[in-house]
Amino acid sequence: MKSNPPKRSLQFLRWFCREDYLEEIEGDLTEVFEKQYESSPQKANWKFAWSVIKYFRPEFMKSFKSYQPNAYGMYKSYFKIGWRNLVKNKNYSSISILGLSVSIALGMLILHYSIYELRFDRFFDNTDRIYRITSTTYENNQKVNESAETPHSIALALKEKLPDIIESARLISTRYWFDCTLKYGESLFNEQNLYYSDPEVLSIFSFDWKAGNSLALNKPFSAVLTTSLANKYFGTANPLGKVLHLKGSFEENDYTVTGVIADLPSDTHFDFTILLSSSSLEHNLYFKNFTAYTYVEVAPTIKPEIVKGNIHDFVSRHVPALNQDKSRVQLNAQSITDIHLHSSLNEEIKPGGNATAIYFLMLVAGLILLIAWINHINLITARSATRIREAGIRKISGASRLQLISQLLIESFIVNGLSILLAVLLIYIFEGPFYQMTGLSHSLNELTKSGFLQFGLCILFILFIGVVVAGWYPAWTISSFSPVLVVKGKFIESRNEFSLRKTLIVFQFTCAIGLTSAVLVFNKQFRFLQGQHLGVDIQRTLVIKAPTVIESNYVSQLSNFKTDLQAQSIITSVTNSSAIPGEDIGWTGEVKRDSSKDSPKWNFIINITDVDFIESYHLKLLAGRNFVESDYPSGQFGSKNECAYGFICVAVA
Repeated sequence: MKSNPPKRSLQFLRWFCREDYLEEIEGDLTEVFEKQYESSPQKANWKFAWSVIKYFRPEFMKSFKSYQPNAYGMYKSYFKIGWRNLVKNKNYSSISILGLSVSIALGMLILHYSIYELRFDRFFDNTDRIYRITSTTYENNQKVNESAETPHSIALALKEKLPDIIESARLISTRYWFDCTLKYGESLFNEQNLYYSDPEVLSIFSFDWKAGNSLALNKPFSAVLTTSLANKYFGTANPLGKVLHLKGSFEENDYTVTGVIADLPSDTHFDFTILLSSSSLEHNLYFKNFTAYTYVEVAPTIKPEIVKGNIHDFVSRHVPALNQDKSRVQLNAQSITDIHLHSSLNEEIKPGGNATAIYFLMLVAGLILLIAWINHINLITARSATRIREAGIRKISGASRLQLISQLLIESFIVNGLSILLAVLLIYIFEGPFYQMTGLSHSLNELTKSGFLQFGLCILFILFIGVVVAGWYPAWTISSFSPVLVVKGKFIESRNEFSLRKTLIVFQFTCAIGLTSAVLVFNKQFRFLQGQHLGVDIQRTLVIKAPTVIESNYVSQLSNFKTDLQAQSIITSVTNSSAIPGEDIGWTGEVKRDSSKDSPKWNFIINITDVDFIESYHLKLLAGRNFVESDYPSGQFGSKNECAYGFICVAVA
């Protein structure tokens, strides 16, 4: 049976004894102990302990002093040595820094885009207490519609019936029911992003006011513009008090500008450029049928689940009285921070994002950075023989293991720091193509205005992980070898370390192959989607939005314009329509098989066209025939190849 020296005595010896004496003293004492142990184990234990105590003398003891005054000089020399090592090993340094910088640049771009998507609508004050009310319609217990809009009367009813709601407000879109034109002096423009708004919208949402205040919409026929729209109409003149004339398909009035807010940032689900006071619509005959985007602000102490529960109770008490034809409406409370990534309802103000895609992109960014760090670790361990000899000589010269680790971590800091600086340069060079690919039209500076802190924290986090995680393992391994064995050339890499290196290499290549395969597959899928025939020759088709203002001579002007276009040799056909293929059409109607009360109804969309519509868009008829002149009653929309309003499509040869 093998005998072992007393554990406590051996630990005490290793604690105080100098490293250059430890191996020899421990070997001699262990040899004597093993010889004496065969005859008298107890005597051998006592003699080993006494021998250890006898070596507890100044000449054999290591130094326990900490020389803090020289710490600055020591770390300064570590930086110099680290820089010299990088310059000396140019090939290793170039591969390591270039690989890290490209990976960090790509990872940071992806992370930045992900942060941009995740921070939608988070710049408003009290954003955690603002909810949008949505509606779900059921018929015969079957879900038939999920909408971001609700009946316009819901906002006032919620505030009256639910004490937890501090404020409620409506935004009424004119997108589907009200084509409008604004006129000031000689300036005349179609405005697509025009909303009617309750005054409470300006108090719920903390907009950046350039002129006026949150009371700007309290009076009827008031208007609040964004900065860009105010500049378009008034230039550098003061917009307050100016009068804009609104004329459209259902409304015509003068509106006085009472406020100007900063342009909305891109990371919000709002898209308006002008708000008109909702009280201006009270005279409108169609107002009772309007739907609206309904927003509520709840008390600070109210939890989201309580808000949703109270709204469900409200619906069960008050909404059933409005149900007809076995239909019912369910209201839901949706946090405004969830709208962009977690909402895909009908009538959304702007197209939303995809939370799953964003999380997947963040995973990809993490894998790219992880591959780069593993490659950095493998490059360091590949040069371990040289670094181990260097560490052994330093140990013999009196350096502690902690000092060796500090030196190697500082070298890792220099490599990662240079990589991040180069990565930032690469970001500014390639940010244009990247944001063009992602569909963003904003520069990195614009996107980081409200997300600079998050972006900066990401950079610091990447630097910390790169230095500590990627640098700690090589530093710990290299500093762990005995200096005597290193100097004698007898150090051997352990099997565990060799297995870990192989594991890292296998994992690195597995991730790289997986990501490459995914990119190739996605690229093939995107090319397949982009190459599909849409039924319309987009390259040779031009769509022009017709003027919204309907004058008495509008029809004749449109007819003359179409005739002039058809006279051009490069134009093959021209058509007018109230909508174009591919866009949402809000004009709908109902049709029944017969006039009986119980006959089922079907909804259909309405698009007014002329006789050239099918030919101009190169649509393929599956049955029936094309329109002819006799299909258009005289004086009605579409008469004589004319459309009262909408779009003009020009097909070019």
